[in-house]
Formats: sequence, C-alpha cells, structure tokens
Amino acid sequence: MSFSNWKLKATSIFFIMFSDYSRPFYQSAEILYLEKLDPDVYANFVLKHFLEAGVKIHSDEIVMGIDWAANHTFYVQFLFNTLWGAGVNPIQSADIREIQKEIIVSRNVLYINFRNLLTGKQYALLKAVGIEDNIQHPNAEAFISKHHLGSVSTVNSALKVLVEKELIYRDSKGYQLYDVFQRRWFQMN
Repeated sequence: MSFSNWKLKATSIFFIMFSDYSRPFYQSAEILYLEKLDPDVYANFVLKHFLEAGVKIHSDEIVMGIDWAANHTFYVQFLFNTLWGAGVNPIQSADIREIQKEIIVSRNVLYINFRNLLTGKQYALLKAVGIEDNIQHPNAEAFISKHHLGSVSTVNSALKVLVEKELIYRDSKGYQLYDVFQRRWFQMN
C-alpha cells in the first residue's frame, strides 16, 4: 500500500471512529481542518532559525522560497534544510535558485519514469497541469488546444485516472499536482 493510500485509509478510519454513532469515540473529539501556515509567519520562523545560527538571509528570499514550495510544509522544510546544509552565508536569491535547481535535477529519474507508468495522454495531462499549476477547467478547449491533449473525453478519462492514482487533486484553486517538486520539474523542463 502506498503512503498516500495508507494516509487516505487512516483518515477514513479516523473519520469513522469519531463520526459514526455506533463507535465508542463518537463525537468525543473536534475535527479540525488545518490550513497552510501563513507565509509571513512561516517566513519569520525560517528567518529566526537562520539568524540564530548566524546565517544571513533576507526575508524576500525566504518568501521566494516559500512561494516556490507552494507554502507546503514538507517542500518548504526540504528546500530550506537543503539550503542550510549547503553552508552558504549570506544567502542570496541566486543561491536559492541554485538549490531549487539541484532539488529538481536530483529527481529527474523519478519523474522521467512517469512516462513509462502512464499512457501518453495521461502523461500529457499530468505535464499540462504541472506546467499551468492550477487548472479550474482541464477540459476547456483553450487548455486542451494549448497542450495538444486531444478530445474532451480523452482528457476526462485521463483526469479520472490521475485523480485515482493520487497524482493530481482538486481544491478551490483548481486541479494541481500533489508533488510540488514535480510541478516545478515540469515548469523547468
């Protein structure tokens, strides 16, 4: 079972434990939805830790990194941990861009293999969603034409598979890739 499938199953079990009348923990806990951290709060957190270690970094560079990592905790932490480990001081925008490039290039083999795991149309749609970042209407004619995705029915079929495989998801902003680094890889290539 993949981690994402395990996480979904664990979430389902948790939900059932606390929301099913026949379960002993019914309504014994409040269910909370955690939003992404406020980028300013996150930037202050990163700045504080870098400055405490004597590493100079400007808040603009931190915000640039947080935006690039889509304000997603895992990717933000990975980026700044890798930057920290690089031993650069002071840190400039060019240093962050170099670390971002290194992170993406280090995943080339992983992301290239998606071509072998998906059909051509599924891969084309995955790439198009990654390049665009947030797509409200992946079956819109303009999007399909721009990325040469074929017919609406082909896009709808590919979209269903990519959602089922948990490669893309939909939120209030639209469809996007789960893997932020893969998004950036598509955008870089």
